[in-house]
Amino acid sequence: MAKNKYVDFVPDEDFLECVKTVCDKYSDDSKDWKGLKENGLDVFKLMFDMKNNKKTNTLKKWKKAEDTRQKDKTVTNDIGNFHQILLGKVEGWDNLDDGKHKEIKKEVKVDLMNTSRTKFIEIKNKSNTKTGTDLNRQYKKLKNITENYPKATAYFGFVLSKDSMDNAKNEVWETTGEKNEKVRKVWGSKLYELVTDKENALEQTWKALPKAIDHLLKSEKSVISKEDKKEIEKLFKEGLG
Repeated sequence: MAKNKYVDFVPDEDFLECVKTVCDKYSDDSKDWKGLKENGLDVFKLMFDMKNNKKTNTLKKWKKAEDTRQKDKTVTNDIGNFHQILLGKVEGWDNLDDGKHKEIKKEVKVDLMNTSRTKFIEIKNKSNTKTGTDLNRQYKKLKNITENYPKATAYFGFVLSKDSMDNAKNEVWETTGEKNEKVRKVWGSKLYELVTDKENALEQTWKALPKAIDHLLKSEKSVISKEDKKEIEKLFKEGLG
């Protein structure tokens, strides 16, 4: 059997499919005013931007900046989906948003599930995407899963943490005075390890991206310098656990 080019926990074609979902959002086509308005335009912010920022002090400059901002928001959302789709392709796991698991998705309302239904994961890209109220609601949802599936453990998982690589954890989630061994938080490399059983799965994924993106673009659209590579490596180790 040929060795995988990208990561060793999903086939190359699956990995490329996941990467393509994000690459496709980087379109060179700029939206017209109608397209920008579809997502809502804040004309008050427009005025503050034009009067306070030299980079957006004309309507043409502001429109370009707003177009970039909206695209960036779309890409950010799709990066979260990237992790969910990729981990859902690992053998023994299901992405509950793939359209094939509507009934179970409706019941458990989380993102990932192993096929034996003993592990359920709600996955986010960043740890700071939920408020206190949302977190309490999330905790109760996961707790309900463990009550309906007595053999299951339910996880709140996120990829990006404020801590370093050494602080990735898989731990009991204590909140609102409650502690349940079957309701846990898992983040960074421990999230990928939970699904793949490989300690370096997250690092594999990150390191494989340049090669996969170049393949999809059919050429090296941009070359990352050695100095930038060193700095990016440092950022990775500081920002992902």
